[in-house]
Amino acid sequence: MTLISKLEAASYDTWTPDHSTEIGGWNLYATDGFTRRINCASGAGEPSVEPEVWASASNWLVERGALPIVRVTPLLDRSVVDVFRSWGYEEIDDSVVLAAPTRGSYDDHIRLVDVADNGFFGDINMLNDRRDTSIPAWQRLLQRVRLRAAGIWVPGVAAGLVVESGRYAGVFSVAVSPDHRREGLATRMMGAAGAWALDRGADTMFLQVFGENTAALGLYERLGYTEQYRYSYLQPVDADPDTVIDGC
Repeated sequence: MTLISKLEAASYDTWTPDHSTEIGGWNLYATDGFTRRINCASGAGEPSVEPEVWASASNWLVERGALPIVRVTPLLDRSVVDVFRSWGYEEIDDSVVLAAPTRGSYDDHIRLVDVADNGFFGDINMLNDRRDTSIPAWQRLLQRVRLRAAGIWVPGVAAGLVVESGRYAGVFSVAVSPDHRREGLATRMMGAAGAWALDRGADTMFLQVFGENTAALGLYERLGYTEQYRYSYLQPVDADPDTVIDGC
């Protein structure tokens, strides 16, 4: 199993969908429109591009509040991407997966809390600008990973999530209030997350950043994270997923 395959598996083990199934080699995920990762079709190699197979996969997604969006990673054969392009799909959301050896230290200023904590949940929603309609799906996701997750929290100022998956630990939704940026909080939060992950036996940390977010990429590179691969999504040209999907 390649490192990319392992990181993809860890991503879906730490950011989990409400519903999943397999149709024609496509892994399908739906979670009431809460983030593209778990409201899409994903595949490796050459899943079927027969029109009737894709129609079945599309219907499954739409019936569960998702859209017929395809996750494109290096595991997916480019010939499949070419077929979707010929159908009028375009690629969006170029994103970078970064990883680093786990390291860090606890910090008295950074709280590590139960992800069901109401104050933490309110802050991570507010700081990430999540829609109110996404709250039930977000709560279900956190409940599924609660026993192997921690909220990284500075009340009213910063919040993020770290989830363990065996030797890997994923960090998600790190956000700092605009009034407190450039104060080193994100660095300290990542250090606390690393200490927590070390205590749980994870030797590799990973996260995702939009390719256009040069500030975040610079921060994580300074912390020792290196690019492992990139991914994007294919969507119909005339689709407006932001009206349905909340977040990447």
